[in-house]
Amino acid sequence: MLKKISAAGLLLASVYAHAAPSFCQVAGSYRGVYSGNTDSGTLMAVVEAADGTLRGSAMSADGRQFAFGGVIAGDGSFSSGSVATGALFVGRFASATGGQIAGQGDWALGGGQGGRWQIVRESIPATCR
Repeated sequence: MLKKISAAGLLLASVYAHAAPSFCQVAGSYRGVYSGNTDSGTLMAVVEAADGTLRGSAMSADGRQFAFGGVIAGDGSFSSGSVATGALFVGRFASATGGQIAGQGDWALGGGQGGRWQIVRESIPATCR
């Protein structure tokens, strides 16, 4: 009986581990830029391997800083926002030239402000190697 329970537990654990989504394709630390008609600056972000959660920070050319965050979907699409500024970032993560992983897209803020953003992965988490 104990062997049957152990075998069933092992089977369930392996099914759960297999079914759990992995975002290793896009997980890691990123650095990049955003630019637009009224603002530009640098971006830094981390994408978690477990769930595709992105946490980032931006530094405007005039010294202002703000945090932003969002989630990357299984197809690489991304939508995010900043509570502090109300800025919205949308785009996609995919393989870029040379096998690098990059994210790029558009950002918008009320009042006609907006532009483009792009970040490139600089490091991969140890759990994804």
